[in-house]
Amino acid sequence: MKNKNYKILGNVANYLNEMAICHRLISASTASAFAYMVREEISLEKLQTLIFLMLKIKEENERIISTSFYKEITDLKESKIETILTLMLKAIEKPINLDDDTQAIVSHVNDFVQIGRSAKQEHGNDIVFPNDKTLSRVHLVINVVENQYFVEDRSANGTFVNGKKIEKGVRIPISVEDKIRIGRGGTVVELNHPKILKLLS
Repeated sequence: MKNKNYKILGNVANYLNEMAICHRLISASTASAFAYMVREEISLEKLQTLIFLMLKIKEENERIISTSFYKEITDLKESKIETILTLMLKAIEKPINLDDDTQAIVSHVNDFVQIGRSAKQEHGNDIVFPNDKTLSRVHLVINVVENQYFVEDRSANGTFVNGKKIEKGVRIPISVEDKIRIGRGGTVVELNHPKILKLLS
């Protein structure tokens, strides 16, 4: 059952990624990163925060109810996650009250920078490398939580931190000293790029 929960939360995250890309909803990207985090350590507090973020997205975009994972999560039987995901279903339709600590977690999550090959507006990249054909249209996302950089690979040909390929769809903490290269061509992502530095402001 754990593997099924892991997959479904991954599907939730992937859908929210697409919403972030197509509609530039920062809250969708934030919820996506949080959904991946929740997969690693399922806790009531984290799932409540995910609910809160999805409620914000519901205010901006009604499409979530028509997704396949919306129906899938009703089939989960594991006690803890079944309860909280049932609450998630209800929360999408009717707001719930969250305590101050949970909302405080959300307030620490800042903006993001999206990087890839495509310069098309619908892909929403902030930094574009159009000449490296080994890059995905949307290759990776960098964001900041409490002044800590995180990188998340969303590509076909990979993102490498200090020469090691990172797992796709998983947020990895990085520092300004780390060397980030993307694609088979080894295109360098500079963390001192003005758009990335702005995340810390």
